[in-house]
Amino acid sequence: MAADCTNAPNAILTAITGINNSGAIVGFYDDSSGNQHGFALAKNKFYSLDYPRSGYTAATRINDTGEIVGYYGPTGQGPFSGFTESGGTYSPVNFPASLDTRVRGVNEGETIVGRYTDLSNAVHGFMGMP
Repeated sequence: MAADCTNAPNAILTAITGINNSGAIVGFYDDSSGNQHGFALAKNKFYSLDYPRSGYTAATRINDTGEIVGYYGPTGQGPFSGFTESGGTYSPVNFPASLDTRVRGVNEGETIVGRYTDLSNAVHGFMGMP
């Protein structure tokens, strides 16, 4: 059975994309101006996640230590770069010689997974340490 989750504050769209074993959730939301932001909801506290100097952020997963991964870009059309976030510190993740990188998952050992687009526009999966 699914439970109803409320929208992010002042959001016109909310999507939940990940949950950890403590029940912390991550996702993204569109504000009333149509701008997209990542978010985390942990211990009944809402956190908006915006990669510095980007116009678009999506949080995709959170592990049990609270590390969050996702991707960001200038707009919702990309190109995108991946990121990790822990304790308020963001780190970019860009697969070498790629046009686009999106981090989609992180485990307890901090191994990340995702996808990248190479210079010939072919999409590949990747796994590694940030």
